[in-house]
Amino acid sequence: MKRIKQIKKYQIILCVFFVVFGVFVFWLNTEHLPSYSLYNTGSLRYEKAEVLNIVDSYLEEDKNTTSGYKGTQELEVEVKTGKLRGEVVNVENYLSRTHNILVEKGTSIIICLDETSSESHISVYNYSRSNIVYLMVALFVIIMIAVGGFKGFKSALGLGFSFLCIVFFTLPLIFYGYSPILVAIISVILISAVTLVLLDGASKKVFVALCSTAIGVIAAGLLFNLFSVALKVSGFNLEDAESLHVISQNTGLEVKHILFAGVLIAAVGAVLDVAMSISSTLNELHEHNPDLSSKELFKSGINVGKDMIGTMSNTLILAYAGSSFSMMILFMAYSVSYHQIINMDYLVLEISQALAGSMGIVLTVPFAAFIGSKILKNERFNFHKPKKKIIAKEETVERKF
Repeated sequence: MKRIKQIKKYQIILCVFFVVFGVFVFWLNTEHLPSYSLYNTGSLRYEKAEVLNIVDSYLEEDKNTTSGYKGTQELEVEVKTGKLRGEVVNVENYLSRTHNILVEKGTSIIICLDETSSESHISVYNYSRSNIVYLMVALFVIIMIAVGGFKGFKSALGLGFSFLCIVFFTLPLIFYGYSPILVAIISVILISAVTLVLLDGASKKVFVALCSTAIGVIAAGLLFNLFSVALKVSGFNLEDAESLHVISQNTGLEVKHILFAGVLIAAVGAVLDVAMSISSTLNELHEHNPDLSSKELFKSGINVGKDMIGTMSNTLILAYAGSSFSMMILFMAYSVSYHQIINMDYLVLEISQALAGSMGIVLTVPFAAFIGSKILKNERFNFHKPKKKIIAKEETVERKF
């Protein structure tokens, strides 16, 4: 009964946290923070539409485009959303190498309505992809639940919280001048705590994983900060630094520390994975063999971590490499010299972020092994104390018979 009460207690606390956090985020994004936009887009509206008919087309083959064609299409489309909903309008669709939206009858598209002039100008913006995106998200959640069961469902909830936290908590606060470092650290702790508690409740291994994740992520951030000072790079070296500087004059955005916050957010997923894997492994070893000493548990944690270091570091570095793939191809095409490439702001930032995150992963291993070996052997950290007493009673009953 005590175990059930404890589980219900942490679930109630979690529900209360979600409600309080939701109210705070709503207030933050609707009442507290002023609205600001770099450009006035009041005259532009983007609406869904469906192609009813292709009136005429002037296309020629071009193998260098995504569709294989370039030219123009005269379309008859029905607007599905907004003020013009239900109306049929004529749109001229221009296909080029950079803007290549080839449509046919029945294609769902997004149209752009420009109302700056006396007559509205309508153009084809892109394909309507939102339904496919929602379908992919739903399929992902279904697969998680099908494979992971109730834990898969809780994992999906944790992922949803992480997304909402970054979009409606982290970004707005940083955007309007709050310290990127402090906001990122708070966000990392919130995301880690909610994800872990949702998965395994209040337990020793969750506490170990949470502590290890916080230390590993902060270590990654501190290492990157040292690198950035030595390399003389900051948020002002970003490609969008000029636009960010204009924004900072109106919102107080701290451009200099954006990179630091980005490293913390980017590293939390991989660090959390390593911390939880080691913590869970040590917990299983301890439960199956309580006689293992703290030193033996530590060695086991290090051995498990050694096998994870290579794969997890590869994951982070290859993720950065994949995001920069097109840029690397351009470097090859323009025959950029080694000295030019290795000293470019863009590449230095990518390398330092990837290496700092990977070092955070590596450092998480000894921290997780050490914290786990101490806490799992310490009776003061027991979340479910009645368990041993119940086992002892069962053993005495068996001895009597």
